[in-house]
Amino acid sequence: MLGRREANSAHDERDQLIALRSERLSGYILAVGVFAGIVLAMLDAAAFWIGQTLVAAWVLAEVSEGISKLLQYRRGTRP
Repeated sequence: MLGRREANSAHDERDQLIALRSERLSGYILAVGVFAGIVLAMLDAAAFWIGQTLVAAWVLAEVSEGISKLLQYRRGTRP
């Protein structure tokens, strides 16, 4: 009861685990998108399509990270 500030600043171990798992999935998706952009550059595609591929990969990675976090919080995780 005396250490209320310390109690509010403590983070749950599950929060960190969920964040790490979500970021790992997001990183994989982003890596695939960047690789696709590199392949397009090697095939001499227009700069527009290379840029669009990279931006789409970035957006898809961020959206998948958020969805993954929501699903893991909803389902619960095992430490």
